[in-house]
Amino acid sequence: MSVDAAEIDHVEQENDGDEAENDAERDHGMPLWTGLAGSIARFAGRGYAPVMPATSDRPPALSTALTPVLRAWWRLNRGMTLGARGIATDADGRVLLIRHGYQRGWHLPGGGVEHGETAYDALVREMAEEGGVAPDAATLLGFYSNHAIFPNDHVAVYRVTAWTPCAPRGGREIAARGFFARDALPEGVTPGTRRRLAEAFDGAPVAAVW
Repeated sequence: MSVDAAEIDHVEQENDGDEAENDAERDHGMPLWTGLAGSIARFAGRGYAPVMPATSDRPPALSTALTPVLRAWWRLNRGMTLGARGIATDADGRVLLIRHGYQRGWHLPGGGVEHGETAYDALVREMAEEGGVAPDAATLLGFYSNHAIFPNDHVAVYRVTAWTPCAPRGGREIAARGFFARDALPEGVTPGTRRRLAEAFDGAPVAAVW
């Protein structure tokens, strides 16, 4: 990859010491909080780098409280959900991870596939919004069922092989983002994320279940 990732070579953290979350929990399409009405509208129509200092990115208390409720409502109104996540590395081989403001743990960037989108379209959109990287090329790593929390949830994971830095637009949804060496991952990386990294880099067999 010829892109110099120095511009997004640091991590902003709103809070330190988060514990790893049960990995069955994940985000596919949880929107940036822009008011209750706007959030509900997005849920109804959806399958779902450096930033400004994270101290200004704390989601409002009402948003934090209602996010799980809106997620549950949205899933109950969808027969099946599909999400896309991406594995992107910088020139030094460090992997991009993000942490949400409403959810514990470090995850691969990604989110829900919206109405009319392909999984690849959703990958490009979510990687740019959450991670500040615009994929130029990507290959499918695996397609996973994630039924532990929602019976009909599926996740497509891509290896992003070329990308261009861009301004992230995750806003309050993203508490922190950064590139990490494989042997120095932050505390709280979810088990599923670790399994995907092992599949991508260590030759582990690609699983069928998240």
